Amino acid sequence: MRDSRIVYKFVRAGTARFASPAGDLALAAGDVLAIDAGVSYQIAPDPGYEVTRVGFDRRYIIDQLYWLYTGLLPDRAAAKRMLDAIYRAPIHETRLDQPVLDRVCDILDRLDDALSQPLGLEHHAQAMSLSWSLITELGNLHATPPADPGIATHTSVLDLGARRSGPRTEARAVAELLTTEPGTPWTTAELAARVHLSPSQLRRVFTATYGMPPATYLARARAHRMAALLTEHPDLTISEAALHAGWHSRTHATAAFTRHHGVTPTQYRARTRDDA
Repeated sequence: MRDSRIVYKFVRAGTARFASPAGDLALAAGDVLAIDAGVSYQIAPDPGYEVTRVGFDRRYIIDQLYWLYTGLLPDRAAAKRMLDAIYRAPIHETRLDQPVLDRVCDILDRLDDALSQPLGLEHHAQAMSLSWSLITELGNLHATPPADPGIATHTSVLDLGARRSGPRTEARAVAELLTTEPGTPWTTAELAARVHLSPSQLRRVFTATYGMPPATYLARARAHRMAALLTEHPDLTISEAALHAGWHSRTHATAAFTRHHGVTPTQYRARTRDDA
């Protein structure tokens, strides 16, 4: 059976030569390679070369893209078409500018720390949130998906320094809070105060950046956390998973979860068990 993973190599420092049947590349700090698992290649590192390797199942990335572009992609089939359009070749190269590289390296370090801790609910949830943050960073490297997701996009590296200047910095800071702390009962006023904006300014800036207001983004983050809990901790009840995700009402949690996943928590857990 074909390996469905995509392996990402984040070059953090130094230089190297990358050789594969598709061609050769000169790698330097800021380069990110997305490689289909099973593709043969060789890397000849120079002194000081430092790289972090992370692998994700394609189905997991498709889920993340679907949640990232909620309201733009109608279903996961459209998210799959988007992923296929982005990664048309078995090896895909992207260059990060320094601010984005610094942010990604921080996520990678925290993810490594979370995975090195003893297995437990808190550390697992933290690792899942950081994985989502990492894929969100990768998703934001590419253009917004077209109105018709069936039309393949021609992706290119964006000028991230310009694209993320100004108000977008505040929006991303709030998104990080919502992603890493979905269990906190955030209000728009509290979030706005964190980034020194008025609530109305935050709603406008955040919606322009992510296509949804902070409250919807938080509900999505909680739905993501709850899905991870249901999958990885079969001993948890639906109510317990909802509470850990940040909801205090199972009814509210079920409604929000179903809106974001298309199935109830009970159906989602049954489906993941069937896929195991």
